[in-house]
Amino acid sequence: MSIDILIFSILIISLALFSVMLFAFRIKGEKLIYEKVSKYHHIMVYEEGSIRTLRLGDGHDDGKQSRIDLNDPDYLLLEYTRLAFAALFINDMPLKVLIIGLGGGALPRAISHYIPEAEIDVVDIDPEVVEVAERFFMFTTGEMVRVHIGDGRTFIQKMAKDSLGKRYDMVILDAFNSSSIPRHLITKEFLKEVIQVLDPKGVVAANVLVDNRLFHSMLKTYRKVFKRCYIFMGGIAQNAVFISPGPDAPDINKKDIEERAHALQELYHFSFSMLSVARQFRSRYTPKISAKVITDSKDS
Repeated sequence: MSIDILIFSILIISLALFSVMLFAFRIKGEKLIYEKVSKYHHIMVYEEGSIRTLRLGDGHDDGKQSRIDLNDPDYLLLEYTRLAFAALFINDMPLKVLIIGLGGGALPRAISHYIPEAEIDVVDIDPEVVEVAERFFMFTTGEMVRVHIGDGRTFIQKMAKDSLGKRYDMVILDAFNSSSIPRHLITKEFLKEVIQVLDPKGVVAANVLVDNRLFHSMLKTYRKVFKRCYIFMGGIAQNAVFISPGPDAPDINKKDIEERAHALQELYHFSFSMLSVARQFRSRYTPKISAKVITDSKDS
């Protein structure tokens, strides 16, 4: 073995050991306080001091689904939850809100806090996740917040068929398994169904993973269906939020967003900075030419 190969091998092994040590250090202070395997998820709740973290999956992929500081429960710890409020740049007073995917309930809890007049429907397929959100993450239901157990797409299809059904000012798509969005919740056909339950001046906010192999295809699919899809790119985590306005909703640009960020901060007194959210806007992001529109067909 040459000296160069030996040095390279030692370097690789050292980096691997450093990664393991770094991971061990990261989770050392966390204590697993709840674990259950449901029909849909391996549910784990970790606690470190006043911070609780929900993970769905193997628990070791850093895939945080939700987080709360028990000493400051109104602050949104995960970046993507703050980015979801970019939807307010399109509709600044959503009074009817639909959220697909509960997690720890951070988004419905925050929307209720800042917009108490909002009627919120939350759909989650796993009743065990709902129980965990209520038990460990201070999520509560009531007259203005209702939880529906079931598949998000099935719920939307039923609402779309009901001529007297709600038309939402804001729809938030935040359904994940351990590491990805269920495929039937990212297709062209599904997004067309979402439009049917969206007020024409409403807005859709979708949490997506940037490093997912389908990211560019998802972006292309959203722009195919909604025509407009603005991207707010996470800087800390590998998440982005797609903001897709309804057909009668206004266009936005960088200048509009920054002006509205100041107005929204003054209106709602957020504990986080809407100007920081505005600065995550990526106006010129386009999908790869090779990206394909995702459909219900298994061949797409």
